Amino acid sequence: MHCGAGWKSSDKESKLMTNNRQEANPTKIANLAEGETGRVIALNIPADLIDKNAEHVEYIRCEAEQLPLADNAADTIIIAGANYVVSLRELFRVLKMRGRLLVVDVPVDDAAAFEQKLAAAGFICRRVAKNSRVMTLEAEKPFDYTAIIFGDKQAEAHETDPISILNAWMDHPDVFMHGPEHHVLDGAALLVALDRWFSQHPGEAQKVHSWHREQAARLNADEPDEENHEVPVMNIRDAISELIERAGGYPGGACGYLGVCGAAVSAGTAFSIFSVTSPFSDITWSESSALTGSILTRLSTSPGPRCCKRNAYMALQTAGDFLKQHYSIDLKTNDSVRCRYFDKNEECVFTDCVFF
Repeated sequence: MHCGAGWKSSDKESKLMTNNRQEANPTKIANLAEGETGRVIALNIPADLIDKNAEHVEYIRCEAEQLPLADNAADTIIIAGANYVVSLRELFRVLKMRGRLLVVDVPVDDAAAFEQKLAAAGFICRRVAKNSRVMTLEAEKPFDYTAIIFGDKQAEAHETDPISILNAWMDHPDVFMHGPEHHVLDGAALLVALDRWFSQHPGEAQKVHSWHREQAARLNADEPDEENHEVPVMNIRDAISELIERAGGYPGGACGYLGVCGAAVSAGTAFSIFSVTSPFSDITWSESSALTGSILTRLSTSPGPRCCKRNAYMALQTAGDFLKQHYSIDLKTNDSVRCRYFDKNEECVFTDCVFF
């Protein structure tokens, strides 16, 4: 394996502005690793590129299929040079969620095939730079919502308060203070809360399950079999997968750029999954609009700038009230939550926020 520069772990994101082999050497990449914790691990580097005076570079020889790094250990991985005897799945394993992979000096004729290999390993290709002879491919390891939602950081199994459930996930180091991951996690907290509530109320669960099947049957009456709507709310993993598919692509910054906050979209998406709502539904179609409208109205009472934590709390409190009023489902949503993330928010309004 020839990983011409290795990978970097740094407090600050760095940019590689070249695809030249000499400029992409470990010492120069080490200089990009800003902060006290920044370091470079260089794997299988040719002898002519080894700089024994580079204090922040650790040189390692290893097998391509067994990289000597833990899962989610690297912020950025850079492959430089023409020899791509490398395990992309191993690179995917050691890269952090949202980590970047730069593949430098890919022959133009091989770029499309290599991009397909990146996709097969799980990467999302973001940008491509090229000259007449070679290309630089940039890929990203996607955010793993399932790992967060069903991972180690969980509220107590009996907890039905969606805010407590969400707080447990937001404590995860891979969940940023602000970011489009909230567009999935907010609604997921609502779905998990509903799933737990129904497990504690089996009689109500059976009623809702029957209602869902009636909803689906009516919606599917004139549709071919392959278009039948599933009833995912009683299968929480199917419900979450559907939520990720629908809301996972909602853009970051939409609260300002589009005027519709992703927290409202996320909660509305969760409700549409719970209620088996489609564009052809009747009462629940109106209820979905009523819920998202109520959330946006609630958000409008708070001053800017945006705060993904504040918006999530408002969305879930509003959704909890809506479910209690319209469906007699009391999730025990926390109405007096106090934010514990204000010290991480550079734009926090402090006492002007109802959750401070």
